[in-house]
Amino acid sequence: MQWDEEMSAAIFSSTLPQLHAPSPRVFWSIKEMQGLLALLSLALGLSALMKKTWTCYVAGGVLACGLIACAWLELSRQVLFPLASVLGSFSFMFWGVLVSRQYAQAKEQARMRQIFSRRLSAHALQRLLAQPELLQFEGEVREVTLLMVRLKNGATPDKQLSPQALVKLLQEFYTEMTAIILHEGGFIDRHWGDSLVAAFGAPLRATNHAEPAVRSALKMQSRLLELCKQWERMGLPLPRCHFAIHTGQALLGNLSAPGNCDYSLLSESADFIARLCQANEQFATTLLISATTFAQLPANVYRTRWLENWEALKLYEVYGDLATYRSPIDAAYYQSYEKAFAAYAAQDFEHARTHLAAALHLLPQDPAARLLLARLPSKRITQTK
Repeated sequence: MQWDEEMSAAIFSSTLPQLHAPSPRVFWSIKEMQGLLALLSLALGLSALMKKTWTCYVAGGVLACGLIACAWLELSRQVLFPLASVLGSFSFMFWGVLVSRQYAQAKEQARMRQIFSRRLSAHALQRLLAQPELLQFEGEVREVTLLMVRLKNGATPDKQLSPQALVKLLQEFYTEMTAIILHEGGFIDRHWGDSLVAAFGAPLRATNHAEPAVRSALKMQSRLLELCKQWERMGLPLPRCHFAIHTGQALLGNLSAPGNCDYSLLSESADFIARLCQANEQFATTLLISATTFAQLPANVYRTRWLENWEALKLYEVYGDLATYRSPIDAAYYQSYEKAFAAYAAQDFEHARTHLAAALHLLPQDPAARLLLARLPSKRITQTK
């Protein structure tokens, strides 16, 4: 009897640890799967926030390989991993994120096309669509070169244009001028009435944005001469056109009212360039540039002259490039004027007067030379006893 009790106690004690030992885990619980899917969705969401599309594909590939590796590791531990279910859910999330991202990108590209399709060249627009991070709608300050074109009405009282003819002339003029600006990499900021303002170096950055602006202005002058020949044959009055170029800082971004989307610039240079364009009438010139623009032009490419110290800045005229033929009279005039202005800046007024006399002998009605001559101090009269 005592032996039976001892044997029962021994058997009970030997089986007791086995009854209380936890059973080994053989499959993943629902909470573990939910936690894993939450981590996967978080990783996919973070990859979708990146600006590059390829980050989504890389993240999807890495996570899929990680799931397969996890399944293999769990199988080696004799734990069943629901690979099919997790991969199915993961694929659904991946393609959902990818489609949502593609839809958002398509919507953004449609908006950018609406804004820039007629204000940028096709090449610049494609680059902007491929790299949308280059565009800062939120706003940025950047150095740009502004080009202003102003068409002056050449109609006389006996040759007034009808509203329909004037509109047609302006449309033809702006179509031709805009095509040249876009070809040179410019951005049409705005145009109203008889004026057009373009920016170079925006919205895409450019290491050299002054030279394309000057090159555009010279090409527009040449094209305007051709248009004037056509308008003259049609009996239309010949307009005059003034150009002004200035390089300075500008605020770029969406400067429209809340809820609207536009891209434009705001700068004190816009007011300055308007006055600079108006100064063409004072000097009877066509293309004026500021000193900041002149400083960025390559040497020995354009024909320029230092025209005036205007509003605390040097003012220059661009009257062509070295490849363009100039008549001997024009060449001699500009050479005499440049010598006169250099002597005037050095306060050598006698030599300045001599060179101005030579310049006015070639072009007697030139306003620039006459204005400079009027600034020279009168000759001193010495009395002999």
